[in-house]
Amino acid sequence: MINLYPRAVARTMAVLACALTVYGGETLFWRQSRQADFEKATLKNVALRNDGRLSLAPSFTELYDSASAFLWSVARDSKGNVYAGGGPGAKLYRITAAGAKSTVAEFSELQVQSIAIGAQDQVFVATSPDGKVYRIGADGKASPFYDPKTKYIWAIALDARGELYVATGGGGEIHRVTAAGAG
Repeated sequence: MINLYPRAVARTMAVLACALTVYGGETLFWRQSRQADFEKATLKNVALRNDGRLSLAPSFTELYDSASAFLWSVARDSKGNVYAGGGPGAKLYRITAAGAKSTVAEFSELQVQSIAIGAQDQVFVATSPDGKVYRIGADGKASPFYDPKTKYIWAIALDARGELYVATGGGGEIHRVTAAGAG
């Protein structure tokens, strides 16, 4: 007859040894509700608001890596074409709705500071310093449209009547320019 007693004792001892190493635990809760609680974290796809709340971060897709060090202005026409103006070496870029990329125009000034798109997709570009406002024709050629005779042009905008407003630096003037280019 085979004696099973030593095997049974060994098994029992092994089970007891495992049982002694297993400890029960309790659920722990912690709360992070202030911005300071998250400052040391690495956030991925999450945006932290100034009141400490988290939300999904916006997604970004690169449309174009331009040759310009800075892009100062971006505008979109009714066909979905995106225009970006940069510098130094004032250039106007276009990214079509289909994704084709091109340099539309180059200007003698330092940078393209502002872009405005009219109701019929006319493109106006303001350059700085010693800048002018240019109109980009349907053929893609840039022609001078208005010269405010001031050092800087900070912004341009079109109203519903097609008149262009030009915000200039230095003296802080706003010029109203008619559709014919008279200011």
